[in-house]
Amino acid sequence: MVEQLKDKVLDKKSIEAAGKNFFEKLINSLPDYLKKRFIPALIMMPSAIIIIYTTPLVFELFIIIMAVLMAFEWITIAKTEEETNMWRMLGLIYILVPCFSLAYLRSTTNGSDIILWLCLVVWATDIGGLVVGVNVGGPKLAPTISPNKTWSGLGGGVLASMFIGLITSLMFKEGAMFFIVFSGIIAIIEQMSDLLESKFKRYFGVKDSGNLIPGHGGIMDRVDGFTLTAPIVAILALFSNSIF
Repeated sequence: MVEQLKDKVLDKKSIEAAGKNFFEKLINSLPDYLKKRFIPALIMMPSAIIIIYTTPLVFELFIIIMAVLMAFEWITIAKTEEETNMWRMLGLIYILVPCFSLAYLRSTTNGSDIILWLCLVVWATDIGGLVVGVNVGGPKLAPTISPNKTWSGLGGGVLASMFIGLITSLMFKEGAMFFIVFSGIIAIIEQMSDLLESKFKRYFGVKDSGNLIPGHGGIMDRVDGFTLTAPIVAILALFSNSIF
């Protein structure tokens, strides 16, 4: 009996060791441009999903905290400008509109599922765009704003988001075709959101909005994809009850 227990413990340890070795090999095999983003993403993505499905109050508190942190980042990068008040007002709109949109979406029927779909589309667009853009390359999407973005990366991001749309369509009323197409449209808008923040950063002469997240920059660098997408999805949810 004792020997059997020892064997089970050894088997469990062997399985854990094999799993750890596999994970380490997986991390080490990733290209450098993915490796520096992979580990923080492993923490941020599950954490975000947990927060999405908590109570509305917890989600709203999270949005408030994010808004405050983004406001500090905006004030920091815009403080050297002469027309400070104008930039602060613009920053207020830039931050509050998507934050309010997400809070509104969370309060709707199936709000958590809608936000999860939106997050997955934004993440898929970024990951698909990064992987395809680095490996395929080609003509630049907006070289004067974001030199690293390519048209091939945009295509990869759109395809990845359309795949997410196909999978997540099972959560909603509307058919799969709508979410495949609409997720692709959201991916394009997400890239516009990304370029908009890149434009601001170039104007202010900074590379990142902050350095709070290792390998990812600041809060605004990670949530810039929601600047335009969240309000559009919120408007869609407001005026159409038959989709979600």
